[in-house]
Amino acid sequence: MLQRIAPEQVNEIWGDIAELVRRTFPPYADDTEAELNNVLAEILAHRMQCWVGQFRGYFTGVVLTEIFTDTASGTRSLVIYALSLVRGMSDEEWQSCMDSVLTFARRNNCTKITSLTRLPEVVKRAKSLGWNTDTTFMFKEV
Repeated sequence: MLQRIAPEQVNEIWGDIAELVRRTFPPYADDTEAELNNVLAEILAHRMQCWVGQFRGYFTGVVLTEIFTDTASGTRSLVIYALSLVRGMSDEEWQSCMDSVLTFARRNNCTKITSLTRLPEVVKRAKSLGWNTDTTFMFKEV
């Protein structure tokens, strides 16, 4: 089960989830301690949301989201900034996790949920849940 954690509670669990967050940084993010601290600051400032999965007292995943409005199109989206869910989750467990995020997106007037990932198993799961996975994200260091 995936639960949204109040920003005030994130400090209490940050030591347990920080490495999960780091492992799923988007490809354009720098994998540094400063970047990790920036993410924590964004959560504490209520600009990002932190979701955690737990089973028998162990963290089974972390999802970080933020609401983003594209100024050119006016599209309001919930961006999944980081997604780390354990392997071996059933399709039903994945669906339940994504339903939690979908409900939050709808309540915040988002018309899309977007995400970047390098993990083929995440793409496969997303596709099985009806996500469009046809787009390729590109970037180049400068």
